[in-house]
Amino acid sequence: ECALQHLYPAVHIFTWTETMGPSISNDNPHQVYDEVHKRAITENAFQEKAEIQETHQSLTIDFEEDDPGNPLNWPRLKKWIMTTVVSLSVFLMPLSSSIVAPELSTIKGELHMSSSLEAVLVLSTFVLTYCLSPLILGPLSEIFGRATVLHSGNSYYLIFNLVCGFARNKGELLASRLLSGVGGAGGLVVSMPLFCD
Repeated sequence: ECALQHLYPAVHIFTWTETMGPSISNDNPHQVYDEVHKRAITENAFQEKAEIQETHQSLTIDFEEDDPGNPLNWPRLKKWIMTTVVSLSVFLMPLSSSIVAPELSTIKGELHMSSSLEAVLVLSTFVLTYCLSPLILGPLSEIFGRATVLHSGNSYYLIFNLVCGFARNKGELLASRLLSGVGGAGGLVVSMPLFCD
């Protein structure tokens, strides 16, 4: 019992001896039921603990000592280039969300927007997808890799920002701002894991 208590400290072990409590009498059927019930609870707790330990698996990725694929072995210049490129990407995306703010009245006039709410949507649609896209891009970066999400996100961002520049009506502008926010979130999702790696 002491060995089991050491292995499973969260599980309480019930022992029923004459010194721990009153003896079980045949006159009290509840006392017999309580002991059987407590033993059943203890056995179930041990089985559940063993099942949890059997199903729990971990994956450890390790590198050779001088493996060039290990980011800790990269030259200092390569580390700084990676840090600078990703940092500029993360800096640029929020900047592009608010860079249209001073010209909202001009955009409203040129694209014949009927209300100031439509002009504000030009600003806020980018922020909407920029904030919600990490919920999708985060798991995708774990499946397909961080470089894939970063490069495809930056390409997507570039394409739809170019479409914004050539938009001829408010629908094109709003749709392209909405979609460029998805691409802009790629750098946001990948930056911190990249630095941690």
